[in-house]
Amino acid sequence: MNAKLIAAALLVVPVTACGGAAAVQQRSTAATPVAAKPAADVVPVSVFNDRAVFATRAVLQEQARARAEQHEQQVERRERMYARVHLLQKESRSCPVSPAVHFDTPDQAMTYLADAWNRHDLAEMCAVTTPAARYNLLAMRYEAQNLRFDHCDADGTGAYLCRFVHDYPARLHRHGHGEMQLVVAPATRQGWYTSGGVACG
Repeated sequence: MNAKLIAAALLVVPVTACGGAAAVQQRSTAATPVAAKPAADVVPVSVFNDRAVFATRAVLQEQARARAEQHEQQVERRERMYARVHLLQKESRSCPVSPAVHFDTPDQAMTYLADAWNRHDLAEMCAVTTPAARYNLLAMRYEAQNLRFDHCDADGTGAYLCRFVHDYPARLHRHGHGEMQLVVAPATRQGWYTSGGVACG
């Protein structure tokens, strides 16, 4: 009887060890399939890269356009400035026939000059100014109006330093009054004349 039990055990062990137990273990350890995510919900990395490239390109194009526009504006301002300087130089050097005037004091000459400047009378300005002085006085129109003579002080060398005040054009949005100083020297024909300005503001 013992021999029969041993034989039965020998017959059962290989079957359960290789067939039953192994099969069960394989079924229990097998991985459960995971459902794949639909392809439509997955955004490829290349799409993000393309969007970044497009955005960067748009920024660079906008910066290039802004630089080009700024450069054009600078060129236009420079050309206008050169044209204005050329016009002022031409105007200051080509005087019409000036009236014959004579002033006994520098105060009289500069009062005459301020009146001529305010009336845009180039002929009268030419009577008491040098070309350099006229150029500065004409260029000053951009930032000054209503020029008024104030007074003159002797500088100790025979010449005078004469002071003027002026208003600012409304387009500059500046308050108060500006000042200008001119060097005034004696002259044989007209008595006194100005050779140029030393300060303006």
